[in-house]
Amino acid sequence: MAIGTNDMNFIKFMGSITNRTVDFLKTEIKMSVTGIQNDCKEVPDVKLNDLTVLISLVIPKNNISISFSFDQSLINEIFEEYCLGLDIDTEEANEYMKETADDMINIIVGNTIPNIPKNKSAIHMTPPMIISNARSISAKKSISFFVNELSTIHGSMKIICAISNDMYSEKFI
Repeated sequence: MAIGTNDMNFIKFMGSITNRTVDFLKTEIKMSVTGIQNDCKEVPDVKLNDLTVLISLVIPKNNISISFSFDQSLINEIFEEYCLGLDIDTEEANEYMKETADDMINIIVGNTIPNIPKNKSAIHMTPPMIISNARSISAKKSISFFVNELSTIHGSMKIICAISNDMYSEKFI
């Protein structure tokens, strides 16, 4: 099954991650999404928000990198709700905020993996990584970015998928 944008598989994959993110915000954070820019358009570069976390799916012959890029105001609100009732030292709050972003992407992408068709191939997920002090990411000719953006009353976040252009002609799995 190809994952290229010429068929519906990649759009379904991006939609699945976006839907899981909306559900997570609603059920776990009790936050409504007020807008979804769900274009799934290929872009040459992406302006990042204040905090970005990245995870990769390692699939035979292919990899997909998925990033969540949060406005600071949004990740602050997510952190406050996620850690509600916990006594967190002010000095440790920044690290716990990063852990919250790590946990969120890990849960959402992990829950999306069953939606990927499998041909007896294992799909591995890398541990989440925080990207600090980056303003944007740009693609080389062999990589394409696809971006969906979610808006809330607390700020916005981008869901960014980076895939190899070879995936357009290769089998996804």
